[in-house]
Amino acid sequence: MKTKALSTSLATVALATFTIGGACAVETELAKGPDDFMLSTEMVSKHYDQGRVLNDGVTGKGTLQARYFDIGLKLDHYMVLGEELVNPYTGQRNTFGTTTQFDAKLDYLIEVENLLQVIPYYQWVTYPNLGSVPHSDQQHYLGVDAWWLTPLQGVELGGGVAYNPFYNADENKYGSSGGASNHDFKGGIGAREFYQHAPVDLVFWQLFNFGNEQYKRFTDPFNTTGGRGFTTMDLGVKLTQPFFMKDLWTTLSLEGHFWLEKADRTAMRANNLDPNEIILSVGIEYRPE
Repeated sequence: MKTKALSTSLATVALATFTIGGACAVETELAKGPDDFMLSTEMVSKHYDQGRVLNDGVTGKGTLQARYFDIGLKLDHYMVLGEELVNPYTGQRNTFGTTTQFDAKLDYLIEVENLLQVIPYYQWVTYPNLGSVPHSDQQHYLGVDAWWLTPLQGVELGGGVAYNPFYNADENKYGSSGGASNHDFKGGIGAREFYQHAPVDLVFWQLFNFGNEQYKRFTDPFNTTGGRGFTTMDLGVKLTQPFFMKDLWTTLSLEGHFWLEKADRTAMRANNLDPNEIILSVGIEYRPE
């Protein structure tokens, strides 16, 4: 997709993985075609995912992203790099080299050029270090994201929803079944803004995330009051600049994540968890021409 505010350079650079661990159902990256390939590695100040800190120390993240015409594939892997730190949800130590998350996403890009992107997808996520946290071993989501390119140059509005029809949390088992109340449902709405003035490429994003009761049990297991509604607000900025070697780019990201509802914030503080998180990451991307 191209907009008036995005030069060919920005479309080439553009914007691998803006959310640290995919904080919600909505990707803030710019989907591209007809073919694209990217490898990246990042050092993240802590591993944050969907409202939770899975490793409160330096974490490595590797991403492979590819698109052939309209079909996209994305793989993410997170590994502990810092000292041994206690996982706040399980009490166990995350030793060096521990895999804290792996996810795979397959999508299909439907695009009206310079106007709209609609991206249905399937995503599988697993958290090897979460142990006894409810249904943390695997998640299978069917979802869709959509972004509208507004008349304001470089400004896009969008949102997305995702649903897990396979895991029945109340019955604690896999198997497709009807009824939304026993299955995770999540989503988000927000905006993203692109700015390019060579050699500086910037993207900003603002997202409000929400989910049903089953999803909130997963993201905040300490909140015994349950209830559907908003989970977190995510604010972020990412800078991408060319590296001195061909096809390589350096990245710097700063993100803020804030739990919105009082019951969630109170439950987290009661368990010595911070409902507000600031995440910093630096990385390098390989994007062949």
